Parts: sequence; C-alpha cells; structure tokens
Amino acid sequence: MNLTHWSAAAWSAIGSGATALAFLVSAWVLGLQLKDRRRMPAEGVTVWVDDRYQQGDRGDLVRTVSVVLKNVGAHPVFDAQVVVGYGHFGRRVTSIGPLAVPTQPVLPPGAEWTWPIEDVLRSTEVEGRLVAEVSFRDSANRWWLRDFDGHVSRWRGRLRRSITRIDDNDVGLDKFGPVSLENPISVAAAFWTVLGDPISPDRTAQLRSLCTPESLPAWGNFDGIGELLAGHGLASFPAYPAPGVAYVKFPENIGDAILVSGPTLMAAKIMTLQYRHDVDPPGWRVYALGTPVPPEKIPSPGATPEAGDDISAS
Repeated sequence: MNLTHWSAAAWSAIGSGATALAFLVSAWVLGLQLKDRRRMPAEGVTVWVDDRYQQGDRGDLVRTVSVVLKNVGAHPVFDAQVVVGYGHFGRRVTSIGPLAVPTQPVLPPGAEWTWPIEDVLRSTEVEGRLVAEVSFRDSANRWWLRDFDGHVSRWRGRLRRSITRIDDNDVGLDKFGPVSLENPISVAAAFWTVLGDPISPDRTAQLRSLCTPESLPAWGNFDGIGELLAGHGLASFPAYPAPGVAYVKFPENIGDAILVSGPTLMAAKIMTLQYRHDVDPPGWRVYALGTPVPPEKIPSPGATPEAGDDISAS
C-alpha cells in the first residue's frame, strides 16, 4: 500500500496505539519503582551466624559463636524475630529456635547487635553449618522474611508455618534435642514427668535435684504442682531472655503432639530455668512455674528469694 493513500484515521490509530503502549510501559516502570521502594526497608536488614575459632590465653583454640542482626537501611523495622538453624549446602535447614536472640520491638537504622550463643548450643546436636533467618515488619505493616539462604521476600504466613502436628507414636525426647542437663527442654520434660509419679520420698528427691537450691523452700513437697500442667503440652523451642535464663513453654489445651518451629501466639504456662555452674552436676535447674520470672528477679546462686516471691504461680 502506498503511504500517501493512508487515511488520517489510520495514522490516528497508530498514534493512539503508540500512546497506549507508552502508557503501559510507564505504568510498568512505575510499578517496579514502587515495588523497589517497598523493598528498601527489607533489603537493609540482614542476619548471620559468626562462627569462628580464636587463639585463647593459653595458646589453645576457643570457639566463639554469635548471631549478628544488622540494619544498614535508612528506615527502622519492627518485631524482628530471629531463628537459628543448621544444615549443609544445598540441603534442607533444620530450625533450632531463637536461641539467645530475643524479639526486637524496634531495629533502628544503623543498628548492629550481637548475641553469643555458644553456651546455649550445648542443648542441640548440630550437623553442618549454622545459619539464621529473620522475619520483621516495616512501617506499612508489611511482613518480610530474609530466609536461611539470604533471600528477602514478603511473608504472609508467619504464624501458619509455626506449628507442626506429629503422630503420637513419633513423639520422643529426641525431638527436643539431647537428653542432658545442658538442654533446658530435657530438664523441663524430666520435671514434668516426675510430677506425674505417685507422691513418695523418691519423687520429692528427684524433683528437688532438678530445682535451683534457692527455690526449694517455696516448692515444699511439690503437692499440687502437677495440676498446673494438666491438659498442657511441651513446646519444642525454649526462649533465652538473658544469659543463664531459659523459658520453656507448656501450651494449654493441647490435644495433639506438636512441634513449634517459630514465634507463635499460644496460651501457655511458662517454666523459668536457671543455668547453674555451682551445682553437681552443672546444668539447667527449674526455678519457677506459671508466669515467666524476669531475669533480674531470679536470685543469684546462694541468695534467698525475697519475701512474697511466688515461684509456682498459676
């Protein structure tokens, strides 16, 4: 067709098409810019496990393991929750909980915080390298996750993935780490189990051996303590609010065995434990049951609880 024979309508249609195409391209570019702008606060947040050996004072090698949480962005983020895991390259990572990293209500711009975890790692049998992930929300209330591989993505199911129901026949203490006084879950499970035994001098002696010496006067003969945990289950991850202090959760109204693999809102009794180097053998001991005891309220070794302290509140 000769271009001179084209009508004005044809040229107008081409012009309209070009305008529409330009509009779509502009909208697409604007969408990418908005998406990048939304991701900016998330891209600045990172977390990793610093696992290294250093020369000790005697020339020996000393292992130090810390979780480092950092925000290099220009915006604060909120409710940052760290989970530590272990695994091998190219394989599935096994979550082992927040360990010594408490939830951070605010992570301001430029913040870099470190938590040593080598002590609490004694409660876990680790295979492979240690990694960490962090979930958090921005000021627009969007939740984000920087996963174990370091990838950042929107996180819309942060609570849905936190609970896994398991078959009753598959329940064992191996699900909660090694059976040892170095594992607060193991100590809490042993305390809970012995509470269910008939009252006897042997039962009382076993329970006393699992408690901090300073708390023994308040426990008495442990009469009625078992009723506090009736209908409860045992959560798989302890929380460490301070060095040498652990909280173990006993969720209420549990009809099935579950594994809790992340931050989860559940009604629960809280067992407070203290790590003791001065008892034989050293390890975690139960201090209180009911509501969590603030770390500063837990007596130091050899002290006596203040009058009015209730270590078994319901």
